[in-house]
Amino acid sequence: MAANSLVHAAPGWAQGEKLTPTQITAVGEQAAQSVNRNSTVSGTRYFQIKPISQYDNATELYNHNHPDNKIILKNVGPGGGAPILHIPLDGLLHKQTLTAAALRLKPAAGHGAAPLVIGTLPTFKVRRAGVLGAIVDIGTATYVWVDVATYEAGFYLSALAMTEVVDLAQYTYHLAYTSEWGANSVTGLMLACMAVTMTIDHAYGGTDLSMWV
Repeated sequence: MAANSLVHAAPGWAQGEKLTPTQITAVGEQAAQSVNRNSTVSGTRYFQIKPISQYDNATELYNHNHPDNKIILKNVGPGGGAPILHIPLDGLLHKQTLTAAALRLKPAAGHGAAPLVIGTLPTFKVRRAGVLGAIVDIGTATYVWVDVATYEAGFYLSALAMTEVVDLAQYTYHLAYTSEWGANSVTGLMLACMAVTMTIDHAYGGTDLSMWV
């Protein structure tokens, strides 16, 4: 648009008023911001893992490696069963869409073969808990066994394709993680970090989105 182009009347402008180059630049910036506010972007953040409790029925489930904030799991839970950790999903944005969650796992060395029921473990469920206690599973991640070397090399265990619009006014969110156990399991599986992916509307206000986008 040339500096002397005519435009229709707008607030503060007379009909047929000629815009200066500065005014034209301002109009362009406002249009770009309008498009930006009505778009969405996908972003991922990484969080330290902070289980709700280190014990389950008086059974210690893990050691906390303080220098680098890693969780080192035992391979036996209450009654000789699988260790289960409940990990809060902190940092979610209200009214934005949760699309994926992942845990970074590094099993210990020394597996002679696949741990017991490796077809379903390790696994986790992404859960939404209502204020009255009702719990709904909104995502699931299950490890698919390949071989010992691949397993012990470490991996992300991911729940994908979720479409949960987060409502922090009514719900809390957490991961219920079930670790390896039983025959061929080895104490020392490390939970290194948690990754959360959300689709965020640019119109969302009140929170610094720089960590997401």
